[in-house]
Amino acid sequence: AELWVGLVVPGFDTARQQQTAELLRWLAPMVVLFGVGSLLQSVAHAHQRFLLPALIPFLNNTVIIAFLLLVVPAVGITGLAQGTLAAAALWLLLVPAVRRLLPAASAYVPHGALRELAAAMLPLVVLLVADQLSALVQKALVSDLAAGSIAVLNYAARLEGLPVGIFAAAIAAVFFPALVEALSRNDRATTLERFRIGLGAVFFFAVPATVFLMLESRLVVRVLFERGAFDADATARAAEALYYYALGLAPQSLIVFVNRLYFAAGDTRTPMKIGVLSAALHVVFCWGLVEIFGYLGIAMGTTVYALVYAVLLCVGLRRILPVPAGLWWSCAWRAVFAGAAMAMLYQAWGVAETIPGLLLALGAGGTVYLAVAWLLRDPVLSTGTSGAART
Repeated sequence: AELWVGLVVPGFDTARQQQTAELLRWLAPMVVLFGVGSLLQSVAHAHQRFLLPALIPFLNNTVIIAFLLLVVPAVGITGLAQGTLAAAALWLLLVPAVRRLLPAASAYVPHGALRELAAAMLPLVVLLVADQLSALVQKALVSDLAAGSIAVLNYAARLEGLPVGIFAAAIAAVFFPALVEALSRNDRATTLERFRIGLGAVFFFAVPATVFLMLESRLVVRVLFERGAFDADATARAAEALYYYALGLAPQSLIVFVNRLYFAAGDTRTPMKIGVLSAALHVVFCWGLVEIFGYLGIAMGTTVYALVYAVLLCVGLRRILPVPAGLWWSCAWRAVFAGAAMAMLYQAWGVAETIPGLLLALGAGGTVYLAVAWLLRDPVLSTGTSGAART
């Protein structure tokens, strides 16, 4: 643990490196727990079971909050690592549910099945390794900057990742089995229609989240985090980072959704090649921009990387599903205009940086966005499209 921490964050002093290594030892079993949990979740999704896999993260966070309130005051930050480990173990609750979905175990393995599995999995492993190495390099780049730089970037990235994790990941998970089914029948028309519906939903949720997190970044950060050691200076730094991260929210959402179409078609090599290239460019973008803009260069570089990654994925779709050029804009333009109306509201009207102010900004902005989207007859709000999506 000490060796690994020293390689990843060389800018930390000895005390911080030792503390980080101790936390890493507590968190290490999560490698197994999350691996098993992801497999169980995939089986449940393949059988159109979404409720229990969606409840597990809620239970995870409940356990972590309980440890924060009851254990951390007594034992310090180590209690948070212990709570995170305990929360990860809750993924094993999926075991009995998944067992009921699977046929009886058999010793028979079809000839070549393991070879096919390994061939499909290897590109994904390479892609994930490249992505994680890129993340580690980013932390190394800012580890010797002003104290707290890694923390404010993590806070900002978590806030930007929240709508991606909630909406884009949910849309991708729900549409994945439907895309697999249509592709297995070689039904291009149905595949394209389902892709269109999912793409429209991605833009519908990504655009207002982008506008809100960019224009109300300070409000969000201050209300959620400014207390204790997180002072006004930390709020200003995290809000700036969130602004630039939020610029990449729509491309990040597209990456999550479009990748699922590749996986549904059984093509893991193309996303691997694009992902590895993008991860390398990510490091280059961050390294160059950190030299100019300091810690904000990580957020800027991540947004540029997300845009390049999304464009390359969309261009590469031609080999799987020829997507008409006009489809992208036809799925996005209503959300863009509704988002512009929402942005004008935020530019003209400010609210107090309090919890009621945050709720008011969310409610008012959301109301304007939905009203304009409804006037423009966004398909996501229409009954017919909702029925098609359920189908």
